[in-house]
Amino acid sequence: MIKPCPSDFQPPPYDPYEDDIDFMDLLRILWKWKYLILIGLFMCTLGAAIVSLSMTKIWTITTILQPGMVRIRDAAKAVYIDTPENIKTVIETGALNGRVLKGVVFPDVGEQPTSVEFKVTLVKNSNAIEVTYETPNVAIGMQIMKNLNEGLLERYAKLVEYHREKCEVEIVQRRLAIKDQNAIMDATRREIQILDKTIDELDKQIRLINENSSLLVRQRDRFVSSEADTKNILSAILYTNTIQQNIALDKTSRDDLNQYRSQKETLSLKVEAAQNKIKNLEMEIKSIESDQEGIQNIQILRPPRASDLPVKPRTRFNVLAAGVTGLLLTIFLSFFVEYVSKYRKREVDASAS
Repeated sequence: MIKPCPSDFQPPPYDPYEDDIDFMDLLRILWKWKYLILIGLFMCTLGAAIVSLSMTKIWTITTILQPGMVRIRDAAKAVYIDTPENIKTVIETGALNGRVLKGVVFPDVGEQPTSVEFKVTLVKNSNAIEVTYETPNVAIGMQIMKNLNEGLLERYAKLVEYHREKCEVEIVQRRLAIKDQNAIMDATRREIQILDKTIDELDKQIRLINENSSLLVRQRDRFVSSEADTKNILSAILYTNTIQQNIALDKTSRDDLNQYRSQKETLSLKVEAAQNKIKNLEMEIKSIESDQEGIQNIQILRPPRASDLPVKPRTRFNVLAAGVTGLLLTIFLSFFVEYVSKYRKREVDASAS
């Protein structure tokens, strides 16, 4: 009997390149398990298609809003009834849930929902607000979105009325101010009329004084040029005193005349100032009336509109994703099965030897 050599019990030397698989080996493995890969790919895509088609279809109802303008004093500074951020908060917090769900009946639902979830997006570089609602029933979604718009209009209608009443109060105040200025002008004009009469009377008085003084001077000169006697001298002295009195009266009258004319000029300036105030007040009234007419409630830039196609489920995306996932899994499975088969074959060969 031949004794075994000790080297027969030693494992064969390890070849580091034995487990290497080149590109052709990979292709051969894929080709070998091609039916497994195809079947797995088909099953995954078919399952994804069946599941997607059996899921409830979801549509989106979209509307675009904008806060209404309350006042525009200049093009760069517009005052709005509310900020887009506040309106977004009102919608998202469910402050209008009662109004939104009013008259809405959800079919095949035991307990009617008490809240509605909206997706609110603020459009960049504008005051527009995009509101989206997802629903499996387009008719109910349209009614909910319509109720939302009506609820917002009702909510901000009070603010619109408040701002309009505020403008009306400002208009009344300015009209009262105009009435006061008109009263001031009427009173001032009456004073000017009185001054005009006084000035006319003083003008006549000054003319009479001047005429009287000229007459007295001529008569005095006539007495002085005649033969001198006691009677003529006394008369000349009396004429001279009267002339001096007329000169003093003339000076006093002229001073009064200048004073009255100065008062008239001051009153005329007062009338002109009142007229300017009235013009400014009338311009302010026109501006406020324009603002009052321009006060806006929430603006519905785009009424509720349903999407043309369902947004969920995304059948094409689901089938494609399932196909890619199934392909990767079956390829991994084919390599795993190939590895297991080789490992078993190696164990069988080792046992046989």
